[in-house]
Amino acid sequence: MKISPLMALAVMTSGATASDWDITPLVLEGDIVTGGNTVTAINNMAINNSLDWRVEVNTTDGSNSKTMLLSPLGTVAEAGQVLTAPVGATLRSFDAVTLDSNSNWAGNLFLDNTTGSSDDSGVYYNLNLLMQEGDFSTAPGLTVGTPFRGFFETKLADNGDILLLASVDDS
Repeated sequence: MKISPLMALAVMTSGATASDWDITPLVLEGDIVTGGNTVTAINNMAINNSLDWRVEVNTTDGSNSKTMLLSPLGTVAEAGQVLTAPVGATLRSFDAVTLDSNSNWAGNLFLDNTTGSSDDSGVYYNLNLLMQEGDFSTAPGLTVGTPFRGFFETKLADNGDILLLASVDDS
């Protein structure tokens, strides 16, 4: 059985050697997941110290491809899902996915059914919109009214803080 690093979890106890690792596959290409979808690719993975995880996968049901975010309990979110904000938006795909020790997750999501191409991504915390492309930054050192133009990476701390790598358009 071929296991890629993005499809496996390595657990090592303190003082253990490499031969003491217990490797357990989380999601494998070919796995059948929610809705009869077959996993065709692993795109991203996040894991915490409690061994909770999120894995972003591409799937197909034969004729349709779909991006999904999986957890030990099943599907967390999937392409086409209607989001609570912005109103009318649906999830297109995931970019960054991060997980804290309390099993909260955050990430940059790409969106469909927004007002245009300059607002089609957002930073979400457990599927709750925090900021959307086009929103104005309040970061010190930037001119008032500087908009976000893109989001690239998120890192979630256990206290709920999110470190965000973003591009802005500061005059």
